[in-house]
Amino acid sequence: MSFLYCIRHSQASAHAEDYDQLSDLGYQQSKLLGERLAIMLPTIDHVWYGPRKRHRQTYESSIQYAWPAPVMKGWLDEFPAHEIMEQGLSTLEGTHLEHCIDSIDTKTGTGTPEFLTALQYLCDQWIMEKVVFDGVESGAEFKMRIQKGVEEIQEILARGESIILFSSAGTISTLFGTTLRADPVHALHIAWALYNTSITTLRDFQGGLINCSLNWIDHIPTSQRTFV
Repeated sequence: MSFLYCIRHSQASAHAEDYDQLSDLGYQQSKLLGERLAIMLPTIDHVWYGPRKRHRQTYESSIQYAWPAPVMKGWLDEFPAHEIMEQGLSTLEGTHLEHCIDSIDTKTGTGTPEFLTALQYLCDQWIMEKVVFDGVESGAEFKMRIQKGVEEIQEILARGESIILFSSAGTISTLFGTTLRADPVHALHIAWALYNTSITTLRDFQGGLINCSLNWIDHIPTSQRTFV
């Protein structure tokens, strides 16, 4: 039986000048992830990671000796949440979230209730294709990217081979939601619940994909669980 194992990257450096790198805690989480994978997946047929540094760093910190050489897959990139927030904040004028505009610093406000409320609203508008931002991947383009990735996965799993991938919350949640036939908004909502280094699994079923588990996190102590 062939499986897909989806790993959300370890904690990123939310308030650092370069967000796209693991924090000290993120590296600790990756080490604990590696210890779990040594038991769970000492061997695997395919290893993929997304184009962000945090994707590669999570893979490199949890790699197993017998794994094959990894392949970077551009379709595993995160959806453009930061760009949506930066360009979309001004569009809240005249909405029920207008009060958030002046209270949010898009560079340093990550994690505050106002920031998260505004981000979730803007991402909903984006994935429903109600807003399009200059130079930013559209909701339609994102959904098409993930669908092409699902088709690639199906071909490999149908051959009886298994895959582990390292990516981000929005990509994993949309992939998982696609197989549930969930609408795009509710599929993306799963992202807000995914822990760093969580393990989500799917398997081959009659030529397609079926969901098996979501957000395994018991390899990380409660005090070290994060969402960034």
